[in-house]
Amino acid sequence: MGIRKEVEERLSVLPEIFETKITNEINSSLLRSTRGCEDATNAIISFMSDEFKALVKSLVSSLASYAQEVSELFASYAKGAIETVKLVEFSVLVLRRKASMIMQEKAYEYDRKGEALIENVEKVNHAKLAEVKGKVAARREIINQKVVRELDGAASSVEEVVGKARKTMENAALKIREGVEVLEDIWHRSLDVTPIYTGTWTITGKDAIAKQMVSMLKRTKKSATIVLPQPNNEVLEAVKHVEDGVKVKVAVQVAVELPVLRELALLNNVEIHWCSDAAFWGIVIDGKEVLIAPVDHENPPVATVSVQEGAVKLYGEIIEAFLASAAKKKEQKTAEEKRIEYV
Repeated sequence: MGIRKEVEERLSVLPEIFETKITNEINSSLLRSTRGCEDATNAIISFMSDEFKALVKSLVSSLASYAQEVSELFASYAKGAIETVKLVEFSVLVLRRKASMIMQEKAYEYDRKGEALIENVEKVNHAKLAEVKGKVAARREIINQKVVRELDGAASSVEEVVGKARKTMENAALKIREGVEVLEDIWHRSLDVTPIYTGTWTITGKDAIAKQMVSMLKRTKKSATIVLPQPNNEVLEAVKHVEDGVKVKVAVQVAVELPVLRELALLNNVEIHWCSDAAFWGIVIDGKEVLIAPVDHENPPVATVSVQEGAVKLYGEIIEAFLASAAKKKEQKTAEEKRIEYV
């Protein structure tokens, strides 16, 4: 156990220090052995003949030379061991880098597959909705044709037939509207479901951005911070209907105060800040999901939406910093107005 402990302690130091210590200890041990041998030899030589003395001195010289060779051999073995350790460390480093590259490639592959899956789901949803609407329209056309044929064949009771036809048409139109409303409600509810995808994606256009912001507000549990470069009724109405206990801060660029903004300003859980320099659309909810899109006056805006921790933190800080700046300007303006009023 003592030897094992000593070996572990020696291997725990840096390879270069280990080599130096081993070499110094070997040299010291050999030097002490050689000196002890020389002292004993000198004591014996004093009692020997001259011929035997020369023989002993030759033997001592041979031993010293052999000790030097042994020291150099041990030093060579120590250096070889150090080179082996360094080679192993380099091999481990190369393996780690290769593993990291493989994991990164896999992560990119999963991101691409996730984006393709979301795009495919959206296409299927749109196609299904269009198919259902087409079938509803065709059914309505069939019903209308049937009503016309019944009217043509009932000349003797025109008034009664017309009444029945009107009632039939009204009921059919009501059912159609109900069916369309149900389908639209299903579609909008599908937008409110927390996305399974856990990456970063983009959406294009003001309408798509507004719908995404509304969807995020419906899923907010604790807090939401919003930046609007222009008023949007859908988003502002969604702010009014967030869950109880949700704190919402809104920075909006507007020339004239709107009724909906006055209503929001009266709510205890909503802060409204007017600004004149909002250059992006932005929302961050619960510190877990973020949307940000720079204003583009020539092309439809493109928004980045993410639930990745790094992206949420980065874009969330931009949104929070802008709103904090708007709040500070508001405080400065209020203080200035009070000062002027006082003067």
